[in-house]
Amino acid sequence: MGKALATRPACREILSGSDLLRKILESHKVLSHQARFGLLLSMVLGIRLNWPNSFADAAAETVKVAMRNRLLLLLAIFAIGMVSATASFATERALTRALSGQAVDERRVALVVGNNSYAFQPLRNPVNDARGMTRALKNLGFTVIHVENAKRIDMQKAILKFAEQLREGGTGLFYYAGHGLQVRGTNYLVPVDENITSEASIRFEAISLDAVLEQMGEPRPRRTNIVILDACRNNPYASRYGGSGGGLALVNAPTDFLVAYAAAPGGVAIDGDTDNGLYTGELLNAISEPGLRIEDVFKRTRAAVSEKTRFAQIPWEASSLVRDFSFNTGKPEKEPEETEQLAENQSQEERGVKASRANQALELEFWDSIKGSNNAADYEAYMEAFPNGIFVPLAKTRAERFRKSSQQAALPKVPGIEEIESLYESLTASNLREKPTAKSKRVGRVKAGTRLLATGKVENMNWYRVETPDGGVGYIYGDLIKKVMPGQATAAALAQAQQTAEAEQAAQRRADAEKAAEEAQRRADAEKAAKDAQRRADAEKAAKDAQRRAETEKAAKDAQRRAEAEKAAKDAQRRAEAEKAAKDAQRRADAEKAAEEAQRRAEEAKAAQLAAATIAQPKPSPPDSSGESFKDCATCPEMVQLPGGKFRMGSNFDASERPVHSVEIKSGFAIAKHEVTYGSWKACVTDGGCSHLPELKNATDRMPVRNVSWDDVQEYLRWLQKKTSKPYRLPSESEWEFAARASTTTSFWWGEEPSANRANCKDCGGVYDRKNPAEIGLYPPNGFGLHDMNGGVWEWVSDCWQGSYNGHPTDGSSWEKNDCRQRVLRGGSWRNDVSYLRSSSRFFYDSNVRYSVNGFRVALSLD
Repeated sequence: MGKALATRPACREILSGSDLLRKILESHKVLSHQARFGLLLSMVLGIRLNWPNSFADAAAETVKVAMRNRLLLLLAIFAIGMVSATASFATERALTRALSGQAVDERRVALVVGNNSYAFQPLRNPVNDARGMTRALKNLGFTVIHVENAKRIDMQKAILKFAEQLREGGTGLFYYAGHGLQVRGTNYLVPVDENITSEASIRFEAISLDAVLEQMGEPRPRRTNIVILDACRNNPYASRYGGSGGGLALVNAPTDFLVAYAAAPGGVAIDGDTDNGLYTGELLNAISEPGLRIEDVFKRTRAAVSEKTRFAQIPWEASSLVRDFSFNTGKPEKEPEETEQLAENQSQEERGVKASRANQALELEFWDSIKGSNNAADYEAYMEAFPNGIFVPLAKTRAERFRKSSQQAALPKVPGIEEIESLYESLTASNLREKPTAKSKRVGRVKAGTRLLATGKVENMNWYRVETPDGGVGYIYGDLIKKVMPGQATAAALAQAQQTAEAEQAAQRRADAEKAAEEAQRRADAEKAAKDAQRRADAEKAAKDAQRRAETEKAAKDAQRRAEAEKAAKDAQRRAEAEKAAKDAQRRADAEKAAEEAQRRAEEAKAAQLAAATIAQPKPSPPDSSGESFKDCATCPEMVQLPGGKFRMGSNFDASERPVHSVEIKSGFAIAKHEVTYGSWKACVTDGGCSHLPELKNATDRMPVRNVSWDDVQEYLRWLQKKTSKPYRLPSESEWEFAARASTTTSFWWGEEPSANRANCKDCGGVYDRKNPAEIGLYPPNGFGLHDMNGGVWEWVSDCWQGSYNGHPTDGSSWEKNDCRQRVLRGGSWRNDVSYLRSSSRFFYDSNVRYSVNGFRVALSLD
């Protein structure tokens, strides 16, 4: 064998000029059979190596030379792959450097934000999504900054901290789940303390995505940036300022960025009915797969989400990455079986080399014979003969493509087909035909709403050739389908875009590998020079550090002496104060008669504190004579009689409160003096009238009941009607605003401007507890004698929600409509700021949904 190899010029030079190589080939103790086979194969290829001191560098040198010929490169990789089964870790490291020039150990830093608890419209899944993403990223080697239910200042601090950590280099990942919206092509991320009332207020209340990209885009070593936005849920703020609800705008990814969206540009993501949103749930499954490139991770996620939503939601990415990246860099658990068997069966050097060379020659000859075929069976035969062959990935791709083509070819040929590729949807349950005629054989059936990929149209006929989601192929009449409008990409378009991106990335990887091989030596020299410079810098730094430590120690000692002196002075002061307190306590003890006197003083102090916290301002004028009150039972709400009258309803503050219009309530009615209390609701539950008892921690019986839906309130009203034989009901929206204004025309019943200690809200003054509203009656009544019409809890009324007052009844009656799923809320809550407490402010919620700040008060007709 050695004689035959020596006939090649390059091999002859190596065999005659390198004692080291000869010793390696002659020794059975230095390397395994696989390692010696790799070296021999490099000689067969005619590659001249400048043998360094380690086999790891020899492997890298082999790849660099072989890159100039694609066939040689494939064989060299195959040989070195066999060697790596027994070579040291240094061999793998050298090969990795030669192929990609990428450091194995990269820094990974992530910022993960999940926002659920919006006061305006809370979400279900973002916090769970963020927690799941944090756990996954930590397992994958990321240092994670985790923020949930973040206010605007919290998000700003987290972004700045994230940017600071990124400056040292490596991969940066930003993940956001929560409300997101676009204004004039700019995307914004919404914090939980937002106060968005107009389009102009968004830039001050929300965080611009451009600001995050700018921080991540600062230059740093080995920069790779990943941005994941599960924030394409429908815009809930549209009704408040008239904006669009159409998802997020497309971002043109800067260099070294991949920006991933839960839905295509302008599309809307589905929140999901499990612990995670649909998009993030599928993404968490994909990133845990070992060895997947980042492009394949998002391709798998897109395929899963598209399939589960029947292409209603199609995730999207914009990428300008120039480096390879994998979330999970681990290898598959099971190595190829043929490689393991080769390592076990090689017992003789000559037998192993000859068998491997013969097998490769046979494989190449087999591939050359079929590589131009369009028959899937040829490629399947190749994979069966060479299950671990060099061309197996390419063979799988071609086999799948030609197998699909053969299915389409099974249809009878129809002349005059115009080739197209468009996404359609079936309008009704329809038959697929073998030919474009209703009399031909039926080959399948589709349900209404099925998405179909049209691949051809019969000329001069209204028939289309289509593919179904389950792989079926046939013809369907054109009137039975409709084309999907722009805004949702077809599966074929997505596949084509993904294939183009992958081709560009493959070309870039090849260019990077060639450049890395050529510059390997220059990097080695640069690394040596850098290490020398680093050693010098370290020595200088050590000297400076020593000087600083000495100065720091001296300063610390001085500070310690000062602290001890200050402590001694404080101790002396405390002792003096303690002696004085002891004398005062003795004098008080002598003056007190007994424990009963101490209890009396405590009760007086509590009463004084409560009086100070209540209202320090003069009481308003007493209500007019119409405000007579009554109660129909001990547990019934106290009612106040109101006369009829005219008033101007609404305001120009918000679109939902326009137009301002006149309303005349002709008949008097009664309305509850207070919001229905927790104690009254519990009486309904005890009597069996109400089925739901809210779990309100630390709530008293005199606090307003809350966390009840509009449907729950109907049970309470039926119980009250049965108990009193009177037609208790919810007030109409007109009756409620008439009662709240109490013959005033200002924003609040007390005037135009907020006033301290007039109502229960977070910036209204007085006693405030974020967890619970104040008890009823602690704040002054309006001119009709009604308490807490502004603040306390949002109050359900009887009307269906409409986005404006166009067509609103003018006689004080309730505004109803068919299929009424959303009902009106009035008055604001104790958790809102004072702007929500205006007498004209209105809001809505689904009638069957319970929310922690929603309660009610009752009304009664007096006819």
